[in-house]
Amino acid sequence: MALSEALETTRTTATGRTRAPGRRRAGASLARFANGRRIGLLAVFLFASLFYAWTSASAGDRAEFFAYPDYYAQLAEGFLHGELSIPTPAPKGLVDLPDPYNPVANAKYRVDFGDLALYHGHLYLDWGPTPAVTLYLPWHLLHLGTLSGNLAIWIYSVIGLAAALALLYALVEAFLPTTRTVWVVLVGAAVAFGNAVPFIDREPDIYEVAVAAGYCFAMLGGYLLATGCLLGRWRPKRLAFGSLCLGLAAAARQDLLVLGLLLAGVLVFAWRKRHTGEAAVLGTPLRAAAIVLGPFVAVAALLAIYNYARFGSFTQIGASYQLAGFNPRTTPYYQLSYLAPSWYFYLVSPLHWSLTFPFISIPQPIAPIGVPSAYAPEIIGGIFSQSPILLSLLAAPFPLLRRRLPGALRAAMWLSLATGFLIVTGIALSIPGGSERYVVDFATLFLLPAGLCWLAFAPKRRLWRVVVRAAGTLVICYGVLAGIAVSITGYYDQITFTQSGLYQGLTSATNGVGDLVTSLLGHPVLTAINTSAGITDQTSWDSFGVGDVIYMNISGNPADLEVVSPGRGTYDLTMSVGPGPQYVDAGSSPIYLQVTDASGTYRFAYHNGTVNLPLRLRGGDNHALLSVVVPGRHLPSSDSVLSCSGLHLDNAKGSPRPFYSH
Repeated sequence: MALSEALETTRTTATGRTRAPGRRRAGASLARFANGRRIGLLAVFLFASLFYAWTSASAGDRAEFFAYPDYYAQLAEGFLHGELSIPTPAPKGLVDLPDPYNPVANAKYRVDFGDLALYHGHLYLDWGPTPAVTLYLPWHLLHLGTLSGNLAIWIYSVIGLAAALALLYALVEAFLPTTRTVWVVLVGAAVAFGNAVPFIDREPDIYEVAVAAGYCFAMLGGYLLATGCLLGRWRPKRLAFGSLCLGLAAAARQDLLVLGLLLAGVLVFAWRKRHTGEAAVLGTPLRAAAIVLGPFVAVAALLAIYNYARFGSFTQIGASYQLAGFNPRTTPYYQLSYLAPSWYFYLVSPLHWSLTFPFISIPQPIAPIGVPSAYAPEIIGGIFSQSPILLSLLAAPFPLLRRRLPGALRAAMWLSLATGFLIVTGIALSIPGGSERYVVDFATLFLLPAGLCWLAFAPKRRLWRVVVRAAGTLVICYGVLAGIAVSITGYYDQITFTQSGLYQGLTSATNGVGDLVTSLLGHPVLTAINTSAGITDQTSWDSFGVGDVIYMNISGNPADLEVVSPGRGTYDLTMSVGPGPQYVDAGSSPIYLQVTDASGTYRFAYHNGTVNLPLRLRGGDNHALLSVVVPGRHLPSSDSVLSCSGLHLDNAKGSPRPFYSH
């Protein structure tokens, strides 16, 4: 019996009085569902918050891993003294440069002032001021000591997560009240770990602080707006505070100005409800616009004035005056040619599965199409690859979802998706590259509608319901594991230094995974190359190892080749070799490639062209060392004497004989 029928059913008792057993039973059942969902989502929140805390705490100290000081603390200090620049003066040598934005000329100054904006002799932040205003300044005024970037990111992350999970709970309670707790908890886990927030918690730098603040206020704003108008009761104060939060999000991350579309959606919804009396509490259209748009517009206006006071332009945030590794005065921004590669990277770029802990990582970006010369992205994992539960959005056009989800909620979901896509597009146009941290700006705007689609999609046939739930469970679990895995290493693998014992222990405990996979494959896999010389690998989704090594320098300092082998055997390390950047003419002295493997150290006479160096491997993990040796001559470890390309492992055939071994 359908829930609506159960609530309407009454029957006459022997005394002639009527009662509604279906209503009471349904009410009790819904209360149990609600309590279970509340407890389940609270458990998700607590676990995720603890994981966020561990990730931030194990990220290391900013001074140890990042060259730049805590700029937001300096900005807050500047605000206290009536200054919009940071108190630290720009070095005279930097200001006196003919072109202070030339990355070669300003290189030595970027060690201390990298990515700040230099304008008229003063240094400014080109990151939004929201963290300084909402956290660093109050922290300073309350005399709570020094606020670290690690703690700032964690605070914003946890508040944003609480708002996102509260929004999920409120929408399920209002529109999908009979959904089982386990499914809602799974969607909550997808929201908590598929949003790239754990990844930015790994990096206690100013970029991530700004992104975390934007996420925090965007989620708070979304929760306040939804509970202020979608749940059957209009609450003007919630709408006003929601508008303020979205404004603060935009003041942290300029691309989040697009969140204003959500406010426009609220006004359209209020206009459509004007004849029903539901939105009468907002008053006249002008008053409604003041409530819904006013705080957001006020923050946006203050941000524009803030920009004008610093750079003489309402829209200039400082990007044109940035002390970066490129010249901002000549690098083109807002180019249509950036769109296609950035859409690919942010939406679909595959993750990389490896044979070593944590098994999933974000590879170096490999564009399937040509990119402009100025386009230089950092690592980015496509949101659909990281959180494949987003594929449930493909079910959105189905009539089944239209029947289960009210029109207002469907419109809100579509608006969330459109807003997220416009944010991706804005990031793609404005940045000649991109980075994984920016996934946080839009990920939850996709994840919440996708999760609601999956929860609502319940086919009548039992077999199809089982298939839908099983498939969703699998992809959500994968997304959670992927989110945790990529957050463990982050950009710089600093956990291998901050908690090396734990990392090595987990690596050793999971070695059997690589052994099992290589046994199934029937051949060894080159999983990593650690070298102080230059290397360009093309790690891709279809390789469990480093993939195609396009270019690698070989020096006197050995390169460590990590190999997982299914068993004992000899395999050829094949590559094309030629002179490197620091190649020296050895005269009559021969040049050798030296290999140290499981059975000893061997030298092979160098010659240009393809070489096959035999590696003698044992089952499991192996480390092979590759270096250049010139007898009687000391080679500086930094000199790249030889270069190789096309490096890969083959089954041994006719391997060259070593010059000698020891």
